[in-house]
Amino acid sequence: MACKAHKDQHGTTFIIPEAKPGKTPGGRVLPGSAEVVAWWAQDFKGRLNETLIIKQENSPDKSDVIELTLAQAYDLHHALGCAILAP
Repeated sequence: MACKAHKDQHGTTFIIPEAKPGKTPGGRVLPGSAEVVAWWAQDFKGRLNETLIIKQENSPDKSDVIELTLAQAYDLHHALGCAILAP
């Protein structure tokens, strides 16, 4: 399922829906994963401060959060593209 974008007074939040458990055509079991939410951080005046925040809630009381600079976000984008093209 595609990423969804939600825009409000705080900026744009990008939501990657959860992946349900399943199987590949070859029979390999896929465990699934929780929803991922990403947004650009803003300073107290509402300006973007070039920090991308990625959050995945694994349970009601536990979540993983990654903060990336703009340069790191570009590097991650490139690395993901390379990984997808050459599995």
